[in-house]
Amino acid sequence: MLAAAPRHSPEPGRRDRRLRALRGDIEVRLIVHYAQEWRDGRPSTQACINQLQREQGFTAKRALRFRTVFDQCFDIIRAIEP
Repeated sequence: MLAAAPRHSPEPGRRDRRLRALRGDIEVRLIVHYAQEWRDGRPSTQACINQLQREQGFTAKRALRFRTVFDQCFDIIRAIEP
């Protein structure tokens, strides 16, 4: 009986790059989503964190980090909007 060829998983570096790209894509989509939802202004930090935890399942730390990135991106979006 012939031994089955071992299954090769993608090299770790390649898999990590794909996961980071996917996470980045998701983050961009969320920034766009909340930029539309919070067009007239983001809720207070605590309300923002609570909403992200409830809607996205973020931890408090992750929600705070997203809020920081969102604020930086939103400032840029506002600056270039006609």
